[in-house]
Amino acid sequence: MKTVRGVLLAGCLVALAVLPMRAHTNLLTGLLYYDPPATLQGRLMFLYSADGYWSSNAKIYEFDLVSRSLRFLTESPGGDFDVAKDGQTFCVRYGSVNGFGLFITNAFIHSVRLQQSRVLTFQQRPAKVTFMDDHVCFHFDRHVCDYSMRTGLLNQRVSPSGRTGERGEDNPRADAADDFHPFGFRARDGSWLFFQGGDGALQGNRLVLSPVNEFDTQYEDPKGKNVRVLKRFPKLCRGSYNLDQLSPCGRYALVRRSLPSGDAWGNTYYVVNIESGQTQVLIEDKACSLPGTRISLIHWVR
Repeated sequence: MKTVRGVLLAGCLVALAVLPMRAHTNLLTGLLYYDPPATLQGRLMFLYSADGYWSSNAKIYEFDLVSRSLRFLTESPGGDFDVAKDGQTFCVRYGSVNGFGLFITNAFIHSVRLQQSRVLTFQQRPAKVTFMDDHVCFHFDRHVCDYSMRTGLLNQRVSPSGRTGERGEDNPRADAADDFHPFGFRARDGSWLFFQGGDGALQGNRLVLSPVNEFDTQYEDPKGKNVRVLKRFPKLCRGSYNLDQLSPCGRYALVRRSLPSGDAWGNTYYVVNIESGQTQVLIEDKACSLPGTRISLIHWVR
């Protein structure tokens, strides 16, 4: 048993060392940036807290990939960080405590363009947050709350999912902003990018391109004749590879490797060129190994 366990552990260690690491820069304590071989466009945005996940003293930063400069944007509560594709508006969902425990029903929202911040409180947790222009849309089970940063008005509409449990009217803005697709991401040439043979299209270790999305590929091309493998990531004994998003320019995929570390997860972000399959480490989040330090998921924006 000890021998088998030793072999498995060695296999994990080898798997983690397959992709070479390059010289890095410490952006913040626990956050390492690796210079890519090609110039990348856009910015990386994230929430950083040195006082625990639910700290009231978290900070929002952006890292410019062209100038390679880090910029502090604003203080915020700690929590779940969401950001618009242009990086101009973002939201932190965080908790309030009552006699029954902790509930994520508050939302701190900030507009960089308008230099305005707001805090909203809901009766239930928003399932997700989307953005369009200066609007923030909070999606619940049967309705969407559309908040305008310019006017301060909060409008409730029927969910764009089509369910009509509450009276209201359709919300085209929320529907257009909600472009999440569970079966992969669509590249500039119309092909679909996803993990094949894993735990759904957004998690696995075999990253592929296909003319159709992951669901349709299973039925229209079960033998994978039209599927092109971009990258095979090493299998992990624990943890996962996650397809988080495409770059704003549409030329790269951002893949996150998550590994358990203590009571949290350590994340390493890889950039995959979706034409050549070339893969490089971009960001390494080691904050979970530091007492009380937490970093949100990293978002690549324009």
